[in-house]
Amino acid sequence: MRIWFLRHLVLLECAAILQVTVLGPRDWAVPSLPLALQGALHALALVGALPGTRSLARRALFVLGAALLAGASFYAGVWLDSRVDHLWHLSPLDDFSALYRRSVALIAAPGALTYGFLVRAFWVPKLKRTDPLLIASACTAVMILATATLGEKQDWLIVLWWFSFSALLYALCRRRAGVDDAVLEHRA
Repeated sequence: MRIWFLRHLVLLECAAILQVTVLGPRDWAVPSLPLALQGALHALALVGALPGTRSLARRALFVLGAALLAGASFYAGVWLDSRVDHLWHLSPLDDFSALYRRSVALIAAPGALTYGFLVRAFWVPKLKRTDPLLIASACTAVMILATATLGEKQDWLIVLWWFSFSALLYALCRRRAGVDDAVLEHRA
């Protein structure tokens, strides 16, 4: 079985339009809720790209897991940022953009790492154990570059994160012969 990456990218584009037009411009009472919704959107785009023989319960569990991990990653990133702040203190009055870049990077890193392991556990078990770390590093680098160039256009940051995650997943699946065919039949 294959992950149909072309279908995934089309679904991801639809999710990006939804993110920028509907979900993005809101003020949320719970700060992790938009990240949970964004995690679920990417997971929906990924499970929509799987062949039709996958079980609905497994897909729903994956989407729920992605949403929970995305929300938890927000708090993990905020906690990491507070720990790093003890070592590398940046005053918001001195350089808010550096503080913002660091915060975004430290929230993006655990999100990409945990989601990478979730994708590996559910759909692509032949990825190496270090591949989620590679994906997390790339997503974090993209977030640092994006915040340096785009500033605080938060609606687009998650879209860039989605496409960088998916592009690296595609590259890793293509680099390893047969990895994207590794969706196991017995896991249906």
